Amino acid sequence: MYKEKASTRLFILLFTIFMLNCFGKMAFSAVTASLVSEKIMTKTQAGTIGAFFWIFYALGQILGSWAIKKYSPISLIFWGILLTSVFTFIMPFGTSFAYMFVIWSINGIVQFGIYPAILLLISQRVIPEHRHKALNFLSYSFCAGAILSYSLTSVILKYLSWKFIFYIIAIVMLFGCLAIVYVKKALYPYLPAQLSQNISDNKKESKSPSKLKLIFSTGMIVFFVSAFLKSFLDNGTKTWIPTMLMQEFGASASYTSLLTTC
Repeated sequence: MYKEKASTRLFILLFTIFMLNCFGKMAFSAVTASLVSEKIMTKTQAGTIGAFFWIFYALGQILGSWAIKKYSPISLIFWGILLTSVFTFIMPFGTSFAYMFVIWSINGIVQFGIYPAILLLISQRVIPEHRHKALNFLSYSFCAGAILSYSLTSVILKYLSWKFIFYIIAIVMLFGCLAIVYVKKALYPYLPAQLSQNISDNKKESKSPSKLKLIFSTGMIVFFVSAFLKSFLDNGTKTWIPTMLMQEFGASASYTSLLTTC
């Protein structure tokens, strides 16, 4: 009975951690309209920073898929969240294009192990009865993080500078570090890693096919292309809708963030 409760708590904490991670990823998009309206940078510069963050983040996921085989998923999540919080906090220390480009690009890289490690923990530590639902519900954490980010932005911009958005998000993200420490100390003893013996035996008996060949032979390339286009449109929309509303309709920064949340 306690094993089931521990499994449920584990997923809730992993969901919260990734929600906070997504919360942080949307920080720059949430303040883009303010940066452009205050003439801190041009739309081209802001778009470049936003685009390269996602480029480095995507490339980092490839590194993450390798890192989870070599390092503890707990360590990857802890240091990933901690470093993300640090680079988010120092983001407003400078307002030049070069400074913000470098800091936000590094921020995309240091998150390389968070998502792969969360998936590994779900696949190995969440009990089989909960695993399918956990993977389904995990996808909602990105939506929750985006809503949280834009909602907080709409409130902060009413009273404070856009810089405080980075400061507050960075501090809130530190709760993710506390959550993963709790997972290690309180839940790990009740949820030993589960690795199918059949899978282990098959790995020893047969050589796995080329990953590239597998992608094309199974038709997964179609999924990759559609996922790329979806991410391209989704992230582009979240980044530029607030700016368009401010410039074309004269809406305030806080109001545009609220509309983007809706």
